[in-house]
Amino acid sequence: MKKQIIAIIVLLIAAATTIGVFLGVKNKEEKKTQQQLEELNDLELFSFDPETITKAEFSFDNQNYTVNLVDDEWQLENPEFDLSTTYINDVCSCMSYLSAEESYGTADDEKKAMYGLNNPSTIVLTGADQTYKVYVGDQSPTANYYYVMIEGRDTIYAIDILYGSVLKTNKMFLKSDELLPYDDGEIAEITVKRNGTTAYTLKYDTESREWSLPEEYSRFTFDQTAVSAVTTVLTRLTAVEMLEENFTDLKKYGFDKPFAEAIIKGTDGTEVKYIFGNAADNTGTYYHALSEDNQVMMFYTGELIFLTYSPIDFIQTSISNTNLQSITGFELTYNDKKEVFTVNTDENKATCDGKALDLNNTELWYALNNYFNAFSYIHIMEIDIETEPEITDPILTAVYFLEDGSELTYQITDAGNEQCYTFINGEYTGALISMKDITGKNSLNTFAQKFKELAGIS
Repeated sequence: MKKQIIAIIVLLIAAATTIGVFLGVKNKEEKKTQQQLEELNDLELFSFDPETITKAEFSFDNQNYTVNLVDDEWQLENPEFDLSTTYINDVCSCMSYLSAEESYGTADDEKKAMYGLNNPSTIVLTGADQTYKVYVGDQSPTANYYYVMIEGRDTIYAIDILYGSVLKTNKMFLKSDELLPYDDGEIAEITVKRNGTTAYTLKYDTESREWSLPEEYSRFTFDQTAVSAVTTVLTRLTAVEMLEENFTDLKKYGFDKPFAEAIIKGTDGTEVKYIFGNAADNTGTYYHALSEDNQVMMFYTGELIFLTYSPIDFIQTSISNTNLQSITGFELTYNDKKEVFTVNTDENKATCDGKALDLNNTELWYALNNYFNAFSYIHIMEIDIETEPEITDPILTAVYFLEDGSELTYQITDAGNEQCYTFINGEYTGALISMKDITGKNSLNTFAQKFKELAGIS
């Protein structure tokens, strides 16, 4: 019996010891967890709603700038340049949930100097009855972090490079990096010059809501979608990088002999001017640009394609003189031979030099249509409104007899360089076509031969 009592006492002591150890471990783990939570809370630097911010103050390099939210729009006090509202919004958003990756203990003068916090850039955001201030020092040697402090704490922290690169502010960040201060529908005129000569000018009519080239191009059909594609890019174009300001050394970036110039006017009467210098690298990926206030910017070459355009890029280059359904006949003079056709597409009848053609024959119908389109559909290769050619020894003359009783005469002459001048009713159109459209593969010659074989015409 005594042995049983002793055994029970031993078991109770062992159980108590186990419980004590368990409680000790549990208490230790709770303290460790509490410490971890405190450390995590310490790494949380800010937590606020960015929409509540109404004022932002920036200090760096002995410069101070204040930005206020006025009628839902960020405005720079004492404005000396166009403000990048996108950057201000990015700062507000970035600071609103800013957390550190590490902390480096209490700051003293030596530590501040070590981490570049003895002369930091600062940002102060003001919201509803509260301010949030961050001091930004140097980038870490590994380029993973930026060192920061915040007002109210004497600890130095490391924040991720992505956040630090936003908060380590400078004047170029504050300046607008947009090419234009206009939105869609606010551009009234675009002029591009190359080599000191106007390459093209586009004007917008606010009443008709249409774009146009100068009067001398009015004979061509303007392509509204082409200019819309340009304005869509222009109103959204931002610089890859903002470089030097107050710039005067024009030779440095090739601005002394610019590749192109652009003058863009707004519907409000304002205008913006840029000159574009050399490619910024050997691959031609970027171009340098210089604004009127001598700010050097860098843009992607592909986004500046409008600088290489000419009037032909804004017109419809595939046009038709007419079609078989709109005529009663035509005469074609080509290769020293004249052919006379009558056409009645309603009755599927036609004649060629008096010989009847049955257009119910599908193969013959397509052959005649292709033959007709080969000289009636024009593919403009180039525009030259400066030249005044005369109709001398025309290569081809087509006279169309239209359903309304009128006539239209189309002629082409040799312009050299494998090109042809085009004329309508004796007047030069300003359009040049390729000689290959007449003599090349799948050209007039090819379709003429196919048609005549099917029609039994020599």
